[in-house]
Amino acid sequence: MPPTIISIQSQVVHGHVGNSAAAFPMRMLGIEVAEVPTTLLSNHPHYPTTRGRVLEASLVADLLRGVEERGLIEAGAIVLSGYLGSAAIAEEVAAFVFRARRTNPRLIYLCDPVMGDSDLGFFVPADLQAAFRERLVPLA
Repeated sequence: MPPTIISIQSQVVHGHVGNSAAAFPMRMLGIEVAEVPTTLLSNHPHYPTTRGRVLEASLVADLLRGVEERGLIEAGAIVLSGYLGSAAIAEEVAAFVFRARRTNPRLIYLCDPVMGDSDLGFFVPADLQAAFRERLVPLA
């Protein structure tokens, strides 16, 4: 059975960021990818307009519960998180990683703390920056 990566990131309609960029090359390497979206956006923020939204933390939590119910934690090798969109989602991801490690101690957590870039600066709220710094990066 191929390894499984649980990828918790943004989803865009146009362009290649988040799960829209990460899933394809992993699948080409024979890796199973469970894509958990944190956003549904028209495109990444470098365009003049962006449509869509950050998903509700309760929806992301519900999707993560489904990941658990399908046995993907036991099959998983890695949990990867990227752009989360809100501190509430970050808390749900932290709780999921904690539970996942209890179920599968071999599980590796990779945190890509997407908060901004060099030309746009920070594009996430201060409470999400703090959640990365205080909760998620220490778990990685």
